[in-house]
Amino acid sequence: MSWGGGKMAQTIFMIHGMFGGPWYWENYQKKFEAEGYRCIAPALLYHDMDPKFPCKL
Repeated sequence: MSWGGGKMAQTIFMIHGMFGGPWYWENYQKKFEAEGYRCIAPALLYHDMDPKFPCKL
């Protein structure tokens, strides 16, 4: 696959928003991985915790 005369990257890096998490991208990851792409969807700092979990920041 090419774009602008060059080759497109084979890795897609997905960043979620303020009130989301990596789970937000699960359906997109399945689709793109089925097409041969490598997908990375990390959890942003403090976004991978249970919101009910008591913590002090």
